[in-house]
Amino acid sequence: MLIILNGPETIHRKWFGLQIAYALNTFVFDGYTVDFGKKPMEIFDPAGKLVYGGPESEHSILHDENGDPVPEKSEFFNSIVQQSLNIPNEITAYYKNLYCNISYDAGASTVLKIEDNHELSLYPHEYPDLIGGYTKSKEKYSNYVISGAFSKGWIDQIKSDLGAENVHVVNIVRNPSCVFLTHVTAHGNTADRYNQMLKSLSNSGHLSKFEDIQTLKFEDIIAVGSFEVNGVTVNVPPEHVMFNQWLTEWEYTHTINMTFSRNANELSDFNALYADRSPLIPPSAGADMVQINGFEELGYTPLDYPTITLNS
Repeated sequence: MLIILNGPETIHRKWFGLQIAYALNTFVFDGYTVDFGKKPMEIFDPAGKLVYGGPESEHSILHDENGDPVPEKSEFFNSIVQQSLNIPNEITAYYKNLYCNISYDAGASTVLKIEDNHELSLYPHEYPDLIGGYTKSKEKYSNYVISGAFSKGWIDQIKSDLGAENVHVVNIVRNPSCVFLTHVTAHGNTADRYNQMLKSLSNSGHLSKFEDIQTLKFEDIIAVGSFEVNGVTVNVPPEHVMFNQWLTEWEYTHTINMTFSRNANELSDFNALYADRSPLIPPSAGADMVQINGFEELGYTPLDYPTITLNS
């Protein structure tokens, strides 16, 4: 099955997509099953006994019953590590905002196109590449995950080409205040980067209206430490445990604490703008344009800087 993971920038879609792919696929090496979603990875022998990772394993895959190192076991373990390096590229692909063609969804364009993005220009990113990645992955794995921002038009096109029964869409939404605050400034506050963030944020709100799309709140995910996709539990990526109700440990350490985040005044300005914005889909001809509250659309209220960064 193809899993489409959609969400706004700053939720680390690529990392969450990989966790979904790890959870929904089975990885077996000479009878040993490996869970790559854990850090460190967990390895179970053919009888289901944990032999690596976790305190109860005592890394027995590397030692004999007396606790002495066994070179052959070390070689087997190293072969698993080497093979694991290629697995992410075999089960996932990250397309950033390439397939977020909002103008098509809004009816402003009749052509469904891929958005420009120089960051991905050197990687296979055309539509045949997307479909081809899924097709090739099916030779070895049961599930393939693509992540980024995907507009409804592109989702419908993918479902049409692959069959709706073979596609499952997960849409993760987040409080817009947190999306804005954690949109790192280290790469420069260009107008293009800001617009890309807004596009992915607005698109996640739009997709939350569709019953055939599984929508989850980012805050609920980090509070529990996991979420479900097709009945399978998916753990949050390593280092993404909850810092407080709104942030992960990784975000607080690498964004807020290192002053790469937006400041309080910028956040206040953004909150005012997003609470009174134009709708993603314009009204029909002749109807008046009515501004919408982007927070209410997603089921949130604006948050200020102290609330988001509170060390609780």
